[in-house]
Amino acid sequence: MQDAQKILSQKTKDGRLPELTLGVWGPNGLYYPAHVSGSTASRGAGNFEAGIAYHIAVPRDTVLKLHIASRDLKLGDAAGVSLPANASQQAFQHANGDPNPKSFAFTVLGLLP
Repeated sequence: MQDAQKILSQKTKDGRLPELTLGVWGPNGLYYPAHVSGSTASRGAGNFEAGIAYHIAVPRDTVLKLHIASRDLKLGDAAGVSLPANASQQAFQHANGDPNPKSFAFTVLGLLP
């Protein structure tokens, strides 16, 4: 989660941290939330990008749906383009034998009013 302005750590107007729903819907309709695993930093196109890394263990060879949404944050894709309806749900599968875990990137664009 790219968060160059560190909005995830800023309080909302009503004094709480912004809500972010990020996790995986499993094949039986159960939801599994992702968990913060640390902070990230990278340089892209000459800009310093700060963010937070989230992880979740997933079974191999199982179709899952990554889900992200927020009632407090304006969310974007990896390129910073706003997500339609401020949410995204993407089907994916981590195949057995694939040495690279699946990864997704999103951007916090701001706080919603």
